Amino acid sequence: MSSALETADLWLGALLLAEGARLAAIRLEGDSRKTAYLLFEGALDLPALARAYRSGEASASVLALRRHMQFLRDSLFQEIRKETKDRPEAACPASKRPSA
Repeated sequence: MSSALETADLWLGALLLAEGARLAAIRLEGDSRKTAYLLFEGALDLPALARAYRSGEASASVLALRRHMQFLRDSLFQEIRKETKDRPEAACPASKRPSA
């Protein structure tokens, strides 16, 4: 049984990775203030893990959570840099550009 889950919660994402899920995609939305949505896939029941996380019943190794949180942050910053490289106006919107 394969399942998928999308979330903007980095701590939930770190837990899903610690439990064996795979980060399948990162989607950025918004103009000046972006929101990142992380898509996870795996053979686990990801919605059940998310419910356990929200209810406070989930647990994981602190070291694993720290390692996966760093991986998610690095992945997000890489995605943001890639987007700003593809769209230079995203790096400095017209309203934020210094006047000449």
